[in-house]
Amino acid sequence: MYYFVNMFAPPRVVTGVETAEYSRYHVFKQSGVPVRLVSFQFSQYILNGCSRFGLSPADVVNLYDYFCGIDYQTPVRAPAVAPRLFTAETQEGLLTRYFRQDRLLRKVRRDRQGRIVSVYDYDDQRRSRSVSFYRPTGSLANTLWFSVENGRLIHTHTTYQDQLGRGCLTAWYRNGDDHPSSLLLTDWKRQQTRSFTSEAALAGYFLDELVRRDPAAVFIVDRAADVQPAIQHMTLTAPCFAFIHAVVASKDQQVSGYYRPVADHFALWRGVITSTAEQAEALQRRWPQVQVLHANVSVLSDAQLKARVPAVAARSRHQIVMLARVDPAKNIEAAIEILQLVQENVPNATLEIWGRGHIAAFGDYQTQLERLIRSKGLTASVHFNGYTDDPAAVLDQSRVLLMTSKGEGTGLVINEALARGVPVVSYAFKYGPSEFIRDGENGYLVAADDPQRAARCVVELLLNDPVWVKRSRAARVRARRFDAAHSWQQWARVLTRIKNG
Repeated sequence: MYYFVNMFAPPRVVTGVETAEYSRYHVFKQSGVPVRLVSFQFSQYILNGCSRFGLSPADVVNLYDYFCGIDYQTPVRAPAVAPRLFTAETQEGLLTRYFRQDRLLRKVRRDRQGRIVSVYDYDDQRRSRSVSFYRPTGSLANTLWFSVENGRLIHTHTTYQDQLGRGCLTAWYRNGDDHPSSLLLTDWKRQQTRSFTSEAALAGYFLDELVRRDPAAVFIVDRAADVQPAIQHMTLTAPCFAFIHAVVASKDQQVSGYYRPVADHFALWRGVITSTAEQAEALQRRWPQVQVLHANVSVLSDAQLKARVPAVAARSRHQIVMLARVDPAKNIEAAIEILQLVQENVPNATLEIWGRGHIAAFGDYQTQLERLIRSKGLTASVHFNGYTDDPAAVLDQSRVLLMTSKGEGTGLVINEALARGVPVVSYAFKYGPSEFIRDGENGYLVAADDPQRAARCVVELLLNDPVWVKRSRAARVRARRFDAAHSWQQWARVLTRIKNG
């Protein structure tokens, strides 16, 4: 069986890595290939995340659910959460507070369906004693415990429970650290308690368990640098392939920080997989000692390819769109410069930016962009709209998708735009645009140092309806090359090479 390994369980907010992973999963399933998703991090919302992406809990092997024996098919009776001997309760929206005389005992938060989400217990000083979280099925998922040390509230340990509320796994923390100093797996397989010194050691044991259950297991790892410490703790052998979702080498040809641990420990990996032939060739030249494979990760469903899309007259005539997180790698300042040039011919052109912003890792990038926008007098023309979980609706309003990234593993949004009949104007960065865009046919590939040409291409698509219609039709035709059948052809070749070593 093939296992797609990720740190994260199916989430409510998804990145390009997870989008590619889940699309690939459906391609394997449709082709009759045994496959499962594997995740390490705890989540009480696996059931919700699965339903959003057309998955079922049976498709996911989560570390915590595995060791706690969670079965999402078995109904669980809702627990009683009102504390004993409480004298009063107050209701405020979805939050209920319980008191004994004037002392707060407990807070209970429910979702809009009335299901318990979390329970907060307090001591005599109104300090947190514990916080418990519940699954949508009603079972207790985990409990965080606190104590007061030197006048400071410290998180001491977290207990993860089975569906009957019994503790199966306990993570102990020292001095309020973010990561546990030890983990105890209780009565696993009716054996004595097993102890682990780190989350990576526990995850390595988890992967070993999957290999014991399935000696033919093959791991395709989507967040390779995050998962690698677990692989280093494995005691059993299984073929592991690191999926490279981003550009590996920077302009100075240094391996980017995230993938450097992979490059430093090739002995752990049977090979690497990337999403474009261009990057695969570059990596094979760079890493001749390792097998480099490639397969398309941008997969369009039949529903996407057959959907009706708005005609040119139904779109916002002068709207340019970017679908990208607000990250320096997306080079959004270049898009702002292009808009300024576009407005010399189309004064009411707008740039709509959809994507998460103000992420701590990126510092104040959005603040810098907003300052740039003000300095250019574009405040009324550039809008940060935040994250959208319906990119098709955004694309259907727009005339042009603009991409100015410094580099990508693929640039998944390009294919989404083509499927919606939206021509793309993109810098010719590595890697991805050249796989999807035929310059002057279904969009435009522009050198990264030529914002003037990019602006001219955008202007043509905003003002010339016959040209837009021609490019839009070509975009839809090109998108058909990235359906599940075409993707499986590539993956079948990859699996053959994996089997043949």
